[in-house]
Amino acid sequence: MEKVEKERSVLDLAMPLLKELYGSFDIVSDQLDKPDAAIILKSNNKKIGIEITSVDKQKDLQYFNDKKDSREIESQQLNNLQKDGSYSSQPNKKLSIAFPHDYIVENVLKKEEKYIGYKQSSDYDEIIILAFSSYLEIGYEHFENYHKPWTNLLLSQKEFPFDKVIFACSKTSNAMVVYDKNFLQSKKLKIDSDKELGITVVQGPIFPAGKTVNILKVFNEEPLLKQMKSRNKAIKERKAKKKARRKSQKKARKINSRKA
Repeated sequence: MEKVEKERSVLDLAMPLLKELYGSFDIVSDQLDKPDAAIILKSNNKKIGIEITSVDKQKDLQYFNDKKDSREIESQQLNNLQKDGSYSSQPNKKLSIAFPHDYIVENVLKKEEKYIGYKQSSDYDEIIILAFSSYLEIGYEHFENYHKPWTNLLLSQKEFPFDKVIFACSKTSNAMVVYDKNFLQSKKLKIDSDKELGITVVQGPIFPAGKTVNILKVFNEEPLLKQMKSRNKAIKERKAKKKARRKSQKKARKINSRKA
């Protein structure tokens, strides 16, 4: 999904909550960057700037989104299915993703330096952050009673300048305010490691249609492509192929020059 398309889909998720917070408004259609979106309130013509950002770690997103390192494996799996109906007993990718108490805060804080620039660039009455995740959900059992208050506390302690931080969730089609600088939190909270264990995300393999498969057994196995090794291996393989191709081309040129 393209960046702007993704950001607009996240904005759509937050629309009901934004209307609840601000009343009726119009979206500024040509506002697509610095910040990523803006709305103008119909009641008083106030302008709200919206910065949209993922809170997930880049290395996790890259691991699951990178198709280059899994293309060869998936091609082989398709060949095996067509040949004899066999399938892999291991998932293609699997990763345990922890949700520490600062999971949302870590990436949100990186946007702090942009606030002043956005404020000076236009007549925004408020500038908010719309955060989202591919893994953490509002429906996650510890979100509302642990991650939300921790996010509010940590951003309050930093006196985070954005007016609000809203978390939008595609899995529940819901959105929630997790920070409001008009209601700073000072209540002490305790870190609970049991509430930070997170989830395990699994991809593949390609299963046969119309055949009974013990998916849990497959998903419990180690992945064919691990997070760091898969990336490094794929890079090395691509470099080796390029080197072999150049060597072959050089050899062919020498043979042709001799024939000439």
